[in-house]
Amino acid sequence: MEKDDQIGKTPQSASLEKKPWPMWPFVLSVVIFIVGYTWVQFEFRKTGPTNQPYQDLLSRQKAVVEKNMYDWYSLKAEHAAEDKTLSSKGIQIRAADGPLENFLPQQLVYYIASRPILVERIENVGKEDEISRGAPYHLRLSLPDGMGDDRRFKLSAFYKEGELHLLAQLLVKERKDADDLINENLVPASFSIPTEPIESESVAVKLYTKGKIREWTVPVNP
Repeated sequence: MEKDDQIGKTPQSASLEKKPWPMWPFVLSVVIFIVGYTWVQFEFRKTGPTNQPYQDLLSRQKAVVEKNMYDWYSLKAEHAAEDKTLSSKGIQIRAADGPLENFLPQQLVYYIASRPILVERIENVGKEDEISRGAPYHLRLSLPDGMGDDRRFKLSAFYKEGELHLLAQLLVKERKDADDLINENLVPASFSIPTEPIESESVAVKLYTKGKIREWTVPVNP
């Protein structure tokens, strides 16, 4: 009879008779993990500010002269008084269709954290006709009113072996984040660029804006 009862059982009914796994080991392991993780966080957590990669990048670029791993100098362009005699003589303008990385030196492409958002419109550029070694080099850009003084605008400067690359860029994640800076009223904004690393007899300068590159060569006086 007992044998007949076992024969009559199906696999489904046999599985239903199995006791479920006890839950207390799982609950205990979760509690231990939470308590241990909390203790580690409070015991070893740094008391300083949290990691901010974008702000850290800006802080690194605030140095007046900074040399990166590719021997490019990052020069800090500062606002300057508009008391210099500048001219546009010798500046050539050419179209730059396509991504910016097609025109920048590849080492700079690797160095810059992300593709810069370049200013769309600069009508006039004034420059000094020579560089006095050790003295700042001055530029004057015609920018939309308010852009030159806004911290979202940056004139980035990179120098190496007689080449000076200038990027008129917006420090925003998307171009729409600077829509309030775009207007038709253009005003001059003056900048000075340190020249301490420059040792060549002349410097080939390139100024990048959206879709355009302005180029000129400037002699260096000792």
